[in-house]
Amino acid sequence: MPSSPTNIRYLIAKNTWLHRTLSGLSCMELGAIIGESSKQVMRYENGADEIAAAKLYAFAKVFGIPIAAFFTDNAIQAGALVNRSMTEQAL
Repeated sequence: MPSSPTNIRYLIAKNTWLHRTLSGLSCMELGAIIGESSKQVMRYENGADEIAAAKLYAFAKVFGIPIAAFFTDNAIQAGALVNRSMTEQAL
C-alpha cells in the first residue's frame, strides 16, 4: 500500500477512474448520479482534488463495490472486485 497521503490520493483517483470505466459510465453520467459536474469527476480522477469520505461512499454505492476497493494497489484485483460485485447483483 502507498505510504504517503499524496500517493494514497492518487491511488484512490486511479481506482475511481478504473471503476467508472469498468462500470461503463461517462464522467457526465457519474457526475449526474452523485451531484457533481463532469469536470469535478475528472478532477477527482486525476488526483487534482481529494475525494471526501462521503463522496467516496457515494462512488462505492454507484459502482457496487466495497470502499476498500479504492485502496487496492492491484488494478487486476480491483477489476475482479467489480466483476464479483456485478455477478452478486445478478443473483
